[in-house]
Amino acid sequence: MAKRTYRERLIKTMSKNIPEYGRILDLILKERPYRLPAGTYPHWPKLVETIAASIAGYIQQQFGSMADQLYCYRMALWLVQDAPVYCVSTQLINQLWETDIEERPSLLEDIAPEDSPTILFVLPKGCVKTLEGHEIDHLLFHITDRNNKPASEGEAFGIRVPYLSHEFEVNFSFSTIDADCCVWFSGWTMKDGRIVTQDKDLGSDKFEAGEKEWLHRMRSLILQFLLVMKYEPELIEALPQPRPKQPRGGKASTSPSTPPYRRPRILTAKPLRTVTRKPHQGGTHASPRPYWKLLDPERNSRWKFRRWIRVNSE
Repeated sequence: MAKRTYRERLIKTMSKNIPEYGRILDLILKERPYRLPAGTYPHWPKLVETIAASIAGYIQQQFGSMADQLYCYRMALWLVQDAPVYCVSTQLINQLWETDIEERPSLLEDIAPEDSPTILFVLPKGCVKTLEGHEIDHLLFHITDRNNKPASEGEAFGIRVPYLSHEFEVNFSFSTIDADCCVWFSGWTMKDGRIVTQDKDLGSDKFEAGEKEWLHRMRSLILQFLLVMKYEPELIEALPQPRPKQPRGGKASTSPSTPPYRRPRILTAKPLRTVTRKPHQGGTHASPRPYWKLLDPERNSRWKFRRWIRVNSE
């Protein structure tokens, strides 16, 4: 029998003590009935337990920290906006993990997603973990623009999510909660094609050694998801959507029918070719480990012309 994580134990406690939790859980399962690819990704009803707990916390205004508040607020916004869900393939994460996109500021101009300012990225099981080894199964992205406040507010199902003022004119952020119930949040803006962050601790705990670097890597991963969506649309796989249920008895229905469930879109990987570097003759230094690199086939080309290769050492 699998041992319950702290997050599962907390959700079980919330289901007993917070009335709103059960209502929100049933609401999401009914109104956002996603079916994720089996085996690779978390079971949607299990992930919805976490989503419902955060939204119930928003409704009850029960937060443990500023990071917790922002995470719950963003998740409620995802629900009322009917924002999309994207699953990210393990292969794509592996391709992007060793690439620090923040070293290429020219790529980061105008990368805001066009279809929605809020996106829930679902990660493969066991693929991304914190430095302490706690699994992360989703990343919630949001972009807020002072000149487009309606895009960062919404109301549905009796839940109203207002616009929150922020320091920058355009603010990017991602947030998540790991299996140990620790909330992670990072916000930044873009200035002259470069990332600008505020070095603040929004949680109840101070950052430990290496955790800011880990957040840096996660932010780079999110940015590359956005670049793939904008400049490599052929890597977005749309799964076949289910057909609406037909009424029994073969009678035609006069009311519009809805599919029994939804399918997320998948961010997939592109084929890679392997290049092997020969080791230096002589010397005692260790050979570099395999890593991922971006190539520019054309000078001054944009992201859509770039391709990934894997570089090995003999």
